[in-house]
Amino acid sequence: MALLAWEYPEVKKVLLLEAVPSVGPVQAREALKQYAGEIVVVAGGTEEALGPDMGKAFYDFVPNVSKKEMIILDNCDHQFRGEANGRIMSEAPIYAFADGPKIKFPDPKGGIKLYD
Repeated sequence: MALLAWEYPEVKKVLLLEAVPSVGPVQAREALKQYAGEIVVVAGGTEEALGPDMGKAFYDFVPNVSKKEMIILDNCDHQFRGEANGRIMSEAPIYAFADGPKIKFPDPKGGIKLYD
């Protein structure tokens, strides 16, 4: 999604959860610098996560967006393990794609229980 969003003018908002540039950072940077919509980057903050550095790389790859936001989840790994992180993950699309007022995010007591 991150690499193709710029090709589709219908895509106005992008949510990246623990994103990784599977085609390589150069290709990801070149594609994302062409995207002009909104982007929310959510990254885990534990050593089992790709972490803030990778999240920041994606955040920095989008210089031409209309709005961008980066959220670091301190007690979260790459799989969003645990009930609290699952609840946060379930709320992320609602937060990122909302038009108008946003919900409280991240909220470990909100959302739905995806798993333990």
